[in-house]
Amino acid sequence: AVQSLSVLGQLTIRWSSPWSDIMELLTVFAFDIELLEVECVMNASPIRRYLMRILVPTVTVGVFMCLYGASKFVCPLLNRAVWEWPKTVNSMGQVWQALYITLALIALL
Repeated sequence: AVQSLSVLGQLTIRWSSPWSDIMELLTVFAFDIELLEVECVMNASPIRRYLMRILVPTVTVGVFMCLYGASKFVCPLLNRAVWEWPKTVNSMGQVWQALYITLALIALL
């Protein structure tokens, strides 16, 4: 519910008080890719910014898959517990849930 409200706060609607104060507070919960300041590293055209927003969740899943695979080989050598598949999928779901706001903002704006 908090995520959905923060998405509504990103729309260009003039909210009256106290809703404007609530919407301003909820923007803290929205992951904004603009905070990474990609423009400092490369020229970020609108298309590149869009692609980055779309690819962040996908790359995150790829990273989790690679870490899961690496844990199968590295963890036994270090006498550490190997990542379990259900816990890995749960972690990926948590990341997707946190990045839901970004995906919703892309769809809305």
